[in-house]
Amino acid sequence: MEQILLESQNKVLGQVKKGALSIRSLNHVSFSVPEPVKTGKFFCEILGFRVVRRPNFNFDGIWLYSYGIQIHLIEGAALERPNILKPNTDHISFEADDLTSIQNKLDALNIPYLLEYHERENLRQLFFKEPHSGIMIEICNCEVFPVQYIDE
Repeated sequence: MEQILLESQNKVLGQVKKGALSIRSLNHVSFSVPEPVKTGKFFCEILGFRVVRRPNFNFDGIWLYSYGIQIHLIEGAALERPNILKPNTDHISFEADDLTSIQNKLDALNIPYLLEYHERENLRQLFFKEPHSGIMIEICNCEVFPVQYIDE
């Protein structure tokens, strides 16, 4: 199994442009938030993350993990984020198979969202905000729009 993982990583690294840093993978995304506990609870209860151990830093925060990625919530002033759902601003995106059930759950929880549909690509995107920090979250069926390199 370990050999298969190593071969897979080497294949990915082989696709990196020559001269680029030899990065293995994305480890985490961090957000400065005023109330890490409340934001963390939202990420756990709504998005399915779990709290994980973090080093004993000299600042407060919470680390979360799921879907192969960590999210670090660091106590501090949140970035100024628009109050409206605006897809062309900073956000974090997750893929899902059944956006209708996600819409139904957001409706049941009274979480406002914006649904965008791009007919040509059959791409559906749901945008909503974590209420305590304003972090915008996207849930999409992005697999219908596969990655295609345009610099080759």
